[in-house]
Amino acid sequence: MKRLMRKEFIKFLIQLRKDKTLIILCIEVVIMMMGIGLVSPILPQYASTFGVNITMIGMLITVFGIARIIVDIPAGKLSDKIGRRPILISGPLVVAIGSLGCGLANQYWILLLFRFIQGIGSAMYTTAAMIMLADISTESNRGRVMGIYQG
Repeated sequence: MKRLMRKEFIKFLIQLRKDKTLIILCIEVVIMMMGIGLVSPILPQYASTFGVNITMIGMLITVFGIARIIVDIPAGKLSDKIGRRPILISGPLVVAIGSLGCGLANQYWILLLFRFIQGIGSAMYTTAAMIMLADISTESNRGRVMGIYQG
């Protein structure tokens, strides 16, 4: 049993090494999500410097998810229309613009707007990446490929 699992694992690593697209997408999503994730814990403190109430602070966290929900389906359609690569490139750029805007915001509403923009970029990238992974995987390895990406 162990020998079979080890053999399967080695075969999987060889396939993973061959699949550069998966590795590149995984590295890119790690970098992007680290950038977003590093700031999230301090967002409530940052928002409180604008003198807003707790509800508005919560909205700052929520607006990122709202943007992702709104943009996921249009990002998929756009990815089909213009291709995966332009969306995979522009998504992180939109996140970077949103992050820069958040850091330079001098009013709460500007901060909220740029946090929404971050969510748009995140939705663009993650949707196009999942579509690309579906494109490059087969029925037999799709679960593993998606699992690696999501992990």
